Amino acid sequence: MGLGQWLFGDFKATRHTDGSIFYEIGHQKHSFDGYTNLDVALKNPLLFGLIDKIASSLAQTEFYIGDLDNPTPDPLTDLINNPNDYQSKEDFWREYVFLRISDGFVFQAPIGAEGFEDKIDSVDSIYNLNTKHITYDNTTFQTKLLTRKQIQERQVKFRYKIDNNVNRAFDVSQIIPFFDVANGVCEDFLLRSPSKLDSVLMPAVNMLKAFEAQNIIIKSNGREMFFSEKKTKELGIAKPIGSDDKQEIQRKNAQYGMQRGQNRSMFLNGETGWKSLHIPMKDLGFQEVMETTAGAIAAALNIPRSLLPIFDNPKYENQKEAEISLIQTITEPMAADICGSYSSYFGYEGDKKLKYSVDHLAPMQHIEQIKVRKFLDVSTAYRNLQTAGFTPDQSQELAQSMGVTFGDDE
Repeated sequence: MGLGQWLFGDFKATRHTDGSIFYEIGHQKHSFDGYTNLDVALKNPLLFGLIDKIASSLAQTEFYIGDLDNPTPDPLTDLINNPNDYQSKEDFWREYVFLRISDGFVFQAPIGAEGFEDKIDSVDSIYNLNTKHITYDNTTFQTKLLTRKQIQERQVKFRYKIDNNVNRAFDVSQIIPFFDVANGVCEDFLLRSPSKLDSVLMPAVNMLKAFEAQNIIIKSNGREMFFSEKKTKELGIAKPIGSDDKQEIQRKNAQYGMQRGQNRSMFLNGETGWKSLHIPMKDLGFQEVMETTAGAIAAALNIPRSLLPIFDNPKYENQKEAEISLIQTITEPMAADICGSYSSYFGYEGDKKLKYSVDHLAPMQHIEQIKVRKFLDVSTAYRNLQTAGFTPDQSQELAQSMGVTFGDDE
């Protein structure tokens, strides 16, 4: 281990001409076989599909202030629905989800009047910052054991690399941080969080390698080997095929069918064996790799297995319940985190706090359908008991013994 690595661990240090040192702590140091978390999130079809499903549901989440049926117009909701000139609401929040899950954390930078980024009326746009382009100044590297006043006085700074020649300096107080697991859980630094994908990076890469192996096997289809069948050292005697017969065989075998023009015929003077060099797909263990990886990804992201196409096709009801579970366990906590962070950063309190709703999403409509069916079933049961001569009290007592409660409306 070199002196620099011993001093700075996994941090990469860059010394500038003015003598200052900045440290790169982006998540991209986590890699396996040349793939980073973001690489596998974008290239692994199973992982991409799951994250995209989360991103899609968050992008369709409705953010509002006041009452859902009659929301109060506000610059904050306008900013959420139109974050910047380059991204729509859907693009912005999809990017947010991919960066948050793959990196483990994401910073958002409100851009507006200098020094008034926390005043919503002064904010013009907001952007997600890719953490691999962030570097920290060694003189303000500390994140723990600071007073609130020190943080408010902008003692913690970082630079964001816009391109090769342009960097923009930020104070931590100028950004809105989001952490997917928990900041500081893996190292004594509160501006970074591990990623859920860290635990499944290897199996996710293995799936990509399995696809590469499958491609090699497909390309090997049709390869063959010819070898001599002769078992003794004695010279074999063979009579060559006549030239007229040879031309006729070549014409019929090489000029017809799907292999036309590819000269698949061979004419030899001795007995010759043949063997296909194509590898059977089942020998690759492709399905086992897919199932093992899918199970690991589902466990790491806390996603129901019913949403994974690798396993047996679930029933319609199970599929809908799995989609509802995804929204309730992943999308809603993200939305609640956004509402809490935005409200705190921009000083929205009480009834003016930012809220969210996912009730309009297609899977959540299934819950309403279940409620309607349950209401109809209970209503029918109540009428049947009345017809059979049961008093309301007797009907209620019987229903409670079966775990059902008749409401006042019934």
